[in-house]
This record gives sequence, C-alpha cells and structure tokens, in this order.
Amino acid sequence: MADNLGKVWEDIVEEWLQQNNICYDRIHDQMSGKKGSKNVCDYDAYIYPHIYYIECKECASPRFNMLQNIDEYQWIHMLEKDLIPGVRAGYVIWMSGEQRAFWVSPLTLDLYYSAGKKSVTVEDLEVSGVELKLYMKRTRWHLETCLDVVEEYWAQVN
Repeated sequence: MADNLGKVWEDIVEEWLQQNNICYDRIHDQMSGKKGSKNVCDYDAYIYPHIYYIECKECASPRFNMLQNIDEYQWIHMLEKDLIPGVRAGYVIWMSGEQRAFWVSPLTLDLYYSAGKKSVTVEDLEVSGVELKLYMKRTRWHLETCLDVVEEYWAQVN
C-alpha cells in the first residue's frame, strides 16, 4: 500500500496537536478548483499568546526545493502572516528520506531564496530551523516535539 507521505505527515502533525491539547483547526485543501479558493496553510493553532499558521511539507529528497514545494500564493501569504506581531507562520518539513523534521519560518526560507538558493538541505535546516523530534512506534512515525520546541526557541531568541 503506497501512502501519500505528504498526507501521512499532515496526520502526524495533527496527532501531535491533539495529544498536546492544542487549540487548532485543520484547513482542508480545496478540491473544487474554484478560482481564488486557495489555502494559506494546513493548520492554524493557538498557544497563548501566539497564533500559528502551519504548513506541512514532506520531502523524500535530501534537498527541499522551495520552488517546487511551495506555490506562489502560499509563499506570499505565509511571509505576510509571519510579519504580524503575535503570529508565527512556519513550514513543518519532514525530510522523510533523512528521517528528520524541522520547523522553519517563511522569512528564513525567503532569505535563502534571496541569496540565490532554490532549495535547502538538512544541513541548512539544522542551522536556520528548529529540529523536531520524531520516533517510530511499530510501523508508524510520531512527533515527540513540535510547537513546544518552537516556543522554547523563540523564548531564547527574544
């Protein structure tokens, strides 16, 4: 059975949100194809005093190609959200081939893109993102940490 790893990743993130009693909403992908009906992200979540906009991305390759994996609408609107005080927008990227996951802000990805990079590696994400802990239970991946480590990271930076 070949699972869509992107959808599996969304389920893993949602499981973490549920298990940690986070107030969140799942924003389902638009299937109607109606013009103008695009989503900024997969989830919005609230951890006092911040609202999070979370977009889940899965990448089997050792390089996350920003141009292939993030559409223009999402790129622009996640950047806009990340500039609002009290809002934290981010991509939760599962580098499934490397069995590692990271939170990275749109502003950080934009810096890489502005510097001429079209993709980021695990090494880039180690430097500029927040690593999330994954573990496998039987045959399924789970997140041990997610927004909790993002909150810790921002508390240290600010």
